[in-house]
Amino acid sequence: MRRIHKINRIAVALALAALALPFLTSGQGAPAQEALGRFPVAHEHGGSWCLGYLYISPDSITYEVTSKDKSHAFVLKRVNMESASRWLRSGQPIKAAEVRSSKATYHFWWLTNEQDVVNGKAYQNNPPDVGDPDYLIAAILDPATLSKEPAAPPQNPGAANASPFQQIPDSPIASVLQPSGAAGTSVPPAAAEARFPVAHLHSASQCVGYLYISAGRMRFEVVQPQNDKKHGFDLSRSEIMTIQQWIVLRTPMNAGEIKTSHGNFHFLLLPDGADVVSTPANHWNVNNVPPIGSSLPALQGQR
Repeated sequence: MRRIHKINRIAVALALAALALPFLTSGQGAPAQEALGRFPVAHEHGGSWCLGYLYISPDSITYEVTSKDKSHAFVLKRVNMESASRWLRSGQPIKAAEVRSSKATYHFWWLTNEQDVVNGKAYQNNPPDVGDPDYLIAAILDPATLSKEPAAPPQNPGAANASPFQQIPDSPIASVLQPSGAAGTSVPPAAAEARFPVAHLHSASQCVGYLYISAGRMRFEVVQPQNDKKHGFDLSRSEIMTIQQWIVLRTPMNAGEIKTSHGNFHFLLLPDGADVVSTPANHWNVNNVPPIGSSLPALQGQR
């Protein structure tokens, strides 16, 4: 019995450590907190490809494989990058990015519809429905371009509502791309809104406030700390892909996950009447909050 208790304590410790990561890193162990944004991509290699995400960081790019060929994951420091440009195949530029280092050359198709990565898009030679690679190439060369929207919308019909890249919510550019009605502006609660006290989990800390749910929108207002006001957001239901229990390393956490085309948000649901003004934000953890499962239908707008 004592051994089981010890194992449970270890499992909880590992789960709490996982809460500090906004996403899982590649096998190379690149620091997740440095990423500014990510692109769903297909990495081509010799008549086939693997699928995953290309993370853009200030000093590196990281490729995380979500399909087969896990060994193709890498972390490439900018100091070791020789060039990033359009891929020239048979002397002709095509709609793919080529990244060169002293040790390897990589070719990426930008899959503007993230479901192609999630569902596993079958290999195509020169796929017609990929995004223009110039924006991806510009981000690889200069991450500051991530604060600017591309000139043209995604070209495949399935990505009509998708963001061209996924902004990491805790990144330095988060406040630049905040939608109207985010923290720092005054948005009066609608009459039909339900209010939930929550803690929003980010890379190595958290903020607390209120999550407002209505038939057409979901918004989060940060109460404290003051310097985390940028984490507020205002989303339409059409921007939200799923609301579910957060799963980390195949383990259900006592936390909710909101997946959107802009990024993923993780919340602890606080007890009714929780004092989010005076209680320190770091007081809350997965062990002293109510079970998330019973409240998921309300968050999903089912009741």
